[in-house]
Amino acid sequence: LKNLDFIKVNNIAALGWCMGGHPILELGLMQEKSVKSLISYHGVFDGVKYYANESNDLGETSPVASTSRTKILICNGRKDPFVQENDIEKAKNLLENKGCDVTILNFDDVKHGFTNPAQDYN
Repeated sequence: LKNLDFIKVNNIAALGWCMGGHPILELGLMQEKSVKSLISYHGVFDGVKYYANESNDLGETSPVASTSRTKILICNGRKDPFVQENDIEKAKNLLENKGCDVTILNFDDVKHGFTNPAQDYN
């Protein structure tokens, strides 16, 4: 994206839904100073234990790459069977330790796929 003329290379944002919400976690951990805003909608947090240093050393904190903090919004359905509450908190703590500004919106009585009007039919 950075090589495209119409892209503001110092002001990149990314959105992810479901499995695409996981790369939002990855982008936040990369500490790329050009990434300013990230949003995850009913994302999954598989591997949070891996990143949070429960099974290896990749979760250790490191110096923040930029003085401008990446803002991350995590939108989650509290009744999402694919996401455990403690995994969201671990992800938040991990991202904050990497210098990100994280906001979590947990929607009561909402399941996975809440942005898709047909999700109740699945």
